[in-house]
Amino acid sequence: MKSDFLGFGNQLQKDHPSVWQQVKTDWNDTYLPDVKIQYKIKLLIRKTGTTGNTTLK
Repeated sequence: MKSDFLGFGNQLQKDHPSVWQQVKTDWNDTYLPDVKIQYKIKLLIRKTGTTGNTTLK
C-alpha cells in the first residue's frame, strides 16, 4: 500500500532535512519499501492477577 503510517518520513525530515529534500518525491515508492526496522522491546508486567474478587488469601 506504500503508506508511511508509522511516520518514518516525518522523522527523517526532522532529523535530516537535507536528506529528506533529496528523497521526498520518491519516498513512498522507492525508499519506504526498503526501510529496515530494528526494535528492542523491554516489558515489565506489574500487578498480575485479578483486580477484584480473588479466591486467593
